[in-house]
Amino acid sequence: MSLPVLPALAACIAAVWVAKAFKERGRHPLPPGPRGLPFIGNALQLPVDHEWFTFAKWGKLYGGVIHVSALGQPLIILNSIKAISDLLEKRSGIYSDRPVLPMAGEL
Repeated sequence: MSLPVLPALAACIAAVWVAKAFKERGRHPLPPGPRGLPFIGNALQLPVDHEWFTFAKWGKLYGGVIHVSALGQPLIILNSIKAISDLLEKRSGIYSDRPVLPMAGEL
């Protein structure tokens, strides 16, 4: 490598590192779950048939709320009655809000 290439390479690495730091800065921590592979996540671990058996086994290991990722798509699995009640009944106002469409509904 020649000398002028080294500063350009260092600048590219620094730019990628800064972009990653800013991207993760606003992200909330995710619930625990099985570790996945890079890029495909847990896609190979997700069951095709009788999913509830695998999800129940993961629930015993990781708790009532589990995070898995399949090809970059995050999935949250609720495994306990308490987690379901807390998130879907008690906090339903947070999650069930719909945007106001003035042209479709209010006119």
